[in-house]
Amino acid sequence: VVFSWRGDLWKVPFEGGPAVRLTSHPGREHDSQWTSDGSTIVFESDRDGTTNLGAMNPDGTGIRRLTNLDTGAGLSHAGVDHDGRPIAGFSAYLEGDLYRSPRAYEVDLDGGEPRRVHDAFGSDAVRSPDGTRVAFVRGGVRPQRRHYRGGDRRDVWVHDATLDTFSKVAGWEGNDMTPRWAGNDSILFLSDRLNDTHNIHRVSVDGGEATPLTSFEEIDVADFDA
Repeated sequence: VVFSWRGDLWKVPFEGGPAVRLTSHPGREHDSQWTSDGSTIVFESDRDGTTNLGAMNPDGTGIRRLTNLDTGAGLSHAGVDHDGRPIAGFSAYLEGDLYRSPRAYEVDLDGGEPRRVHDAFGSDAVRSPDGTRVAFVRGGVRPQRRHYRGGDRRDVWVHDATLDTFSKVAGWEGNDMTPRWAGNDSILFLSDRLNDTHNIHRVSVDGGEATPLTSFEEIDVADFDA
């Protein structure tokens, strides 16, 4: 497990034991993700001023910068695109849009120019394991705002890169957010539809009812991974 503590990244085995420090810099490193083959750790870093994406080997060597942006980048995932290229996904305001919402972008793990994932506004975009679909979130209300039912609520959408189509999954008048893939055909996400508390739910990308996986009351699930 890689985690952030006091602005640096650390690694510890699942079974416990001493934590190994991976970064040591006056800047802040946080929000990391492993690539699926375990060969690379992608992370956010503001060591050059603005929050950009970096990458390194599992032992902390080979640190390199993936993006060179003058506006902050928020890491959303590490995976492969629909052509099978290893990529890092992030959300950012890069295009000066009048509509104040971020867009989803990807960059190769070797660095280079970011590419827009699709033409919709949204954030927290994550690709399915086979790279053909992208789950993302539209809406910008603060997740901590309980019982919100207005037009800025968060919804989970899926973009099919093969067909270039968009569909909303598990529509709910409250907040659905933080999508994660469970295989290529199911999505896990946080929703406040149960107990007015953020719990993990599962839904098929083909539609149907969302199934709760947790049932906490009053205390939200803050974040999760799959």
